[in-house]
Amino acid sequence: MRGEPLGANTSYEALVDGKATLGQAVESKPHDIAQVFFTSGTTGEPKGVCLTHSNLVASALDSILALELSADDVWLHAPPMFHLVDAFAVWAVSMVGGRHVITHFEPARFGALVEKETITKTSLPPTLLDLIARYPPLAEHDLKSLDRISYGGSPMPDAVYDRCSKALGCHLLQAYGITEVGGFVCQQFPHDLSPAGSPRNNSVGHPVLHIDLRIIDDEGRCLPPGKIGELVVAGPRVMAGYWRNSVATAAAIQGGVYRTGDLGIFKEGQYRIVGRKKDMIISGGENVYPVEVENALCAHSAVAEAAVFGIPSEHWGEEVCAIVALHMGCAATPEELIAHCRALIGGYKIPKRIDISPHPLPKSGPGKIAKHLIRANYLGST
Repeated sequence: MRGEPLGANTSYEALVDGKATLGQAVESKPHDIAQVFFTSGTTGEPKGVCLTHSNLVASALDSILALELSADDVWLHAPPMFHLVDAFAVWAVSMVGGRHVITHFEPARFGALVEKETITKTSLPPTLLDLIARYPPLAEHDLKSLDRISYGGSPMPDAVYDRCSKALGCHLLQAYGITEVGGFVCQQFPHDLSPAGSPRNNSVGHPVLHIDLRIIDDEGRCLPPGKIGELVVAGPRVMAGYWRNSVATAAAIQGGVYRTGDLGIFKEGQYRIVGRKKDMIISGGENVYPVEVENALCAHSAVAEAAVFGIPSEHWGEEVCAIVALHMGCAATPEELIAHCRALIGGYKIPKRIDISPHPLPKSGPGKIAKHLIRANYLGST
């Protein structure tokens, strides 16, 4: 095969073996597709997101500004690099001349790796951060080089945030990103964090430079600050479309605007994510946002993670249901957890039923809880 030009029939194995040669540069234009990334599939089947060269350049520039990257930075690639929870850093860190450290994620090695390589920044989902914070040897290592960790992909309960912040000793900054717009949409900066002793600022900060972010109602009208609605994105970061899926593309991009399916609110100068529009539970005519209930459950010291969803109810339309996984060595009953929630959230939001899972909850590749699988399994077993 050596000497033959690259083409559609070139096998993957031949490429990695180095047996295929590129005789000349391939001509490309800014709006040509550069890469296809697959969504995490937490609400259904993964879809291939087609990002253009101009999408990726804008994403890299936004990431540099949002994370204040420089040539002095040492970036740790710990999450899967096939997903934009980390892949954005491949371009952004390279553009500023920073150093890359690539490793297979192991909580036991995190502290030693930070100390040895003087890691300054990284991006991790809350599930992995919590694993790191709970690993005892972490305190034995010098983590002073760590400047900040960007986290996102799923909500981080206050109890988990406090534990991770104390263990890691650096800025933990929440982000909101979407594969369909090439990564970061919003990012907190260090000055967005609440002063010590104050309630946590659980926002995702501010939109990055190349993002035009709005909140709309069901009729597509822009909503004023303080109102919950769907987040929509316009601008040079919006994908070209889904790979070989024109129906899904037409549903997601309307008039050049990408409809995220996420619910959010703009309040006190920053954006907050409420949850997925598809996940919202309507119980007795009241809107219940699963993220709020999950935060309440995870505030219990025994709860490691929780998935909250609606199930059909003849009386209420939908009822709030929860599946939780407990920390190793901890115990709690559903009745105890329901009583715990009563002190934190309104009565109509409290789960009517809580099941305790003997195993960690299923995750997608980037570490998000696969709630659609949990709900489908639950309904199939009742």
